[in-house]
Amino acid sequence: MVIKTDSNGNIVWQKTFNSVGLSSYYDFIEEGEAIEETADGGYILTGHNSEAYRIVLIKLTSGGLVEWMKTYEGNGSGNSVKATSDNGFVITGNKKTNVNIHNYDLYLFKVDSKGQ
Repeated sequence: MVIKTDSNGNIVWQKTFNSVGLSSYYDFIEEGEAIEETADGGYILTGHNSEAYRIVLIKLTSGGLVEWMKTYEGNGSGNSVKATSDNGFVITGNKKTNVNIHNYDLYLFKVDSKGQ
């Protein structure tokens, strides 16, 4: 759930992201890790889907509507997202290297303004 408040703490809007209307249960964000305001007044958030442990990146409008949502294969989680000077985004996180034990590698990847 994402909640936007005004300077007094009053709720302006709140959104919950679930699998309703998506092509796959694995395409929604189950655990959000980071959110940042974007240059256009919207928001970018990252995290993962616990069931498939896919990295999820969601771009919201300033009103909290989903502009686009992307998932990235691999046993990983997005832990941080930052906007870049070319309007893209850099995502850092971790990737599980062995599903039977808790071994993780760090990763860094960049996407364009549409999550590609």
